[in-house]
Amino acid sequence: ENFAVVLPEVLAEIEACSLVAFDTEFTGLHDGPPANWADQPQDRYCKLRMYSGRFCLVQFGICLFTRAADSPLKYTVKPYNFYIFPLPSKLPPHRELDQRFLCQ
Repeated sequence: ENFAVVLPEVLAEIEACSLVAFDTEFTGLHDGPPANWADQPQDRYCKLRMYSGRFCLVQFGICLFTRAADSPLKYTVKPYNFYIFPLPSKLPPHRELDQRFLCQ
């Protein structure tokens, strides 16, 4: 709801932070062959990326870590969470729900 308001703050924090971590939520998890735990990280990433492309991104989270000036072991964390698709209650009354998206 407040993405436009928060965006300048997020961009400034990204420029100033020490580390960025992000997380995504999709309409599904996995529909490919079972994971092979012997895979190298790059191979596993490529396989998961190939299958995750079949799902839609519905939520994006980002955490911005900034190292404290008084200690190299302390960080300040600023988490942000953004919903990519509107909630059904936010859709115009004349629009029907799209059956392809399980988040509705």
